[in-house]
Amino acid sequence: MTDTTTNPTSWITKNGVVRVGQLYRDNRDDNIRTLRVDSIEPDLYGDSAKVHYTVISQTYLGQTTEPMRTHRMKVTRITNPRAFVLVPAGDL
Repeated sequence: MTDTTTNPTSWITKNGVVRVGQLYRDNRDDNIRTLRVDSIEPDLYGDSAKVHYTVISQTYLGQTTEPMRTHRMKVTRITNPRAFVLVPAGDL
């Protein structure tokens, strides 16, 4: 964990650091979502966290939409390289 406040701006996992504002993409061939990290919510004991994100684009069968729906997942899932890849700054 990086920040012990109730609203951390980053979180460290064994696969990397998640920061508010970062973009991630699904690591698959189709139905690819681009997710924007909106906030990080530590669990009650501060040893894990959830990432709140917005799906800012989704490409399915060659068509791209901008669903702009929100959801959340464990911080360890978004940093799992088998599931998601970090979008380098400026590559969107």
